[in-house]
Amino acid sequence: MMPLKLAECGEECIIRKIGGNAVKIFERDEKVLEQLQLDETLLQHIEKDIADAEKELDDDSESIITNERYVYIASILKGCCRACRDSAFYAKKQKAGQICLQLWLCKLPDVG
Repeated sequence: MMPLKLAECGEECIIRKIGGNAVKIFERDEKVLEQLQLDETLLQHIEKDIADAEKELDDDSESIITNERYVYIASILKGCCRACRDSAFYAKKQKAGQICLQLWLCKLPDVG
């Protein structure tokens, strides 16, 4: 992607340029910031927003991103497990497990 100067495009262009790199910008990834060649006033504004988020959440930017990734993954997994538990297949699997357990318990040697 060829870097664009702020004067060459409007706000929509800047948003499109930043869009895919928003997380990297929030993490203050130097390579991405260098590649985007953003205007100094925009960089100062971004830095202030990041500092405000860090202060509000009482954590550094990388930890905030990491935590949010885990929260997102957990929400997806929770939805998957709920769908499985609610299905008829899960009920049959539970019943089969109970039957196998009962058969195994019946075959245990008497230790008395």
